[in-house]
Amino acid sequence: MNLEIRTANHLQHIIDQVESQPKQVNKAMRRAMRKTARWLKTRMARELASQMGVAQKALKSRFILSTIGKGKNQKFVFWLGTYPLAAEEAGKPRNLKKKGVAVKKYRFAGAFYKNVYGSKKHVWIRTARNRTAGYSGVSPMSQTPGNVPSHLKGRFPVERIGIDIDPIAAELFRRYKSRVNVNFNRILEQELNYALNIE
Repeated sequence: MNLEIRTANHLQHIIDQVESQPKQVNKAMRRAMRKTARWLKTRMARELASQMGVAQKALKSRFILSTIGKGKNQKFVFWLGTYPLAAEEAGKPRNLKKKGVAVKKYRFAGAFYKNVYGSKKHVWIRTARNRTAGYSGVSPMSQTPGNVPSHLKGRFPVERIGIDIDPIAAELFRRYKSRVNVNFNRILEQELNYALNIE
C-alpha cells in the first residue's frame, strides 16, 4: 500500500506568483514534503501499532519513504508493507497449557512456540490443523524437514503463524488520504513564508 503527496496543482499557482524566487520556493517545497512525510509516518506507525496491540519497533521496517521526480512534479511516496507480521514479532510468545500460544492479545489455538528449523524459536502450527484454524502465514509458509523419523511424519509439514496487517492498514490509508494533502498545504504555507520573508 502507498500514498503519494502530490505537489503539481497547488504549487503551480504559488510558483507563478513568485517566479522571481524559484529557488526559495523549491527549498520550501522540499522541506514541506519532508515534514509531511515524517508526520505521516509517525502518525500511521503509532496508530497501526496501537490498533494491532504491538510495539512500534515491530513495524518500523515496514515503512519506506521515497522521492520521485524533481521540482514542481516531485512527489514523496509513502509505502507500507502489509505482509503478515510474524506472531513472535508482536511480543513474547507463551505456550499455553491448553495447547496453543498467546502473544499479547492474540491467541493461536493448536499452535506451539518452538525451535523447529534453525536456531530461533517461532510460532508454528501444523498445516493440517491450520486448514481449519485459518491463521495467516509468513514465509516460509510450509516446511517439511528432510529426514523425518517415521513416527513424526504426521506432525509435518508446519507453517509459521502471522498476524494480518492489511485490514487495519487499508482503513488507515483511507483516512489519511485526504488529510495528508491538507497537512502538506498547511506546512507548505509556513515554509514559503519562512523561505520568502525570513531566510
